[in-house]
Formats: sequence, structure tokens, C-alpha cells
Amino acid sequence: MIVGLWIKKTINGTIREIKLVLNDKRQLSITALQDFEGFYRHLRKSVSKNTLISEFKEQIDYDHPLFYILFGFITGLITINGFRLLLSVDHNILRWIQLAILLFVLLTGVYWLLNRPLYRYGIGKPNADYLFGVFLLLTGIAIAIYTYCMA
Repeated sequence: MIVGLWIKKTINGTIREIKLVLNDKRQLSITALQDFEGFYRHLRKSVSKNTLISEFKEQIDYDHPLFYILFGFITGLITINGFRLLLSVDHNILRWIQLAILLFVLLTGVYWLLNRPLYRYGIGKPNADYLFGVFLLLTGIAIAIYTYCMA
């Protein structure tokens, strides 16, 4: 039974995604239909009056032809300047940056093992989440060994 509908609309008002919330707390995301509007009208008639319906509108026009060009340009500038900055950073500051990366990788690995995001959203089996979580933890351990034992 559907207990909630979550509708994401583009800046132009067209539907980009419909998420169905089921009574057992599972969620089903629908992101590609030929007639989203017709499906939504039919779905709205089919659900009970108690169903919570939430509509959200994107704040950015992701479909604009220049969006990804500008996004890539800005991301590239930040990345290039970040690498240039790393070359001139003091050794002590660089160790703090390595510590921040180490903590980020370890915490991401723990999050991945506990929450299983791929399996939760219906992608693959839980084994993929466990493998990726363990990979992140081992990567964090490798960074720690390289940073604090080898240097």
C-alpha cells in the first residue's frame, strides 16, 4: 500500500522523478517514463485520501544546455588550482590534509557498511555494499600506514 508520494519537478514544471513510499517503509523511485504527467494523474486517483503527497521543485535548471559546460569548467578550475595549491603547501599542513582525507575515507567506509546505500536504493545485492565498505576501510588503513609509518 502506498502511504506517500514524493514528486520532484524541474524548474519548467515537468516531473523528473516520482518516489512512492510504501507502508513497510520501502521506497520505489520512478525516474524514466514516456508520459510522467499521465502516470502521475492516474496514480493520484488510485491512492487513498490519507496518502501524503509532497511536491518539490528543483532550484537549478539542470536541463539547460550550458549547465554542464559551466559546471565542468568551474569544477576543472577548482581542481587545477587545488593541485597547484597542494604543491606549495607546508609539510605540516599537508599532513593535516592527509589526516582529513584519511578520516573521510574511514567514515565513508563505516557509513557504507552500516547503511548499504546501493542495496537500499535497489541497485545490486548487499554484497556489493560490503565489498565497497571494506575497500574504503582498507584504503583508509593504507593511507594511515603510508602517512604515519612510512614517512
